Amino acid sequence: MESLTQDLLGYWPLAGDGRDHSGREHHGRPHRVAFGITGPNGRPGRAAAFNGTDACI
Repeated sequence: MESLTQDLLGYWPLAGDGRDHSGREHHGRPHRVAFGITGPNGRPGRAAAFNGTDACI
């Protein structure tokens, strides 16, 4: 597990913003991304929706 965090470039949980939560500050700027979407585990606000054409972070 240590090698995973050592080699990690960033961690973006998509829980409301495009911020990097790894501590490395590789923050992104959301463009046409809908945050607050219900995640795969059924918890609201734990995912993001991309429109498939020009949405990005």
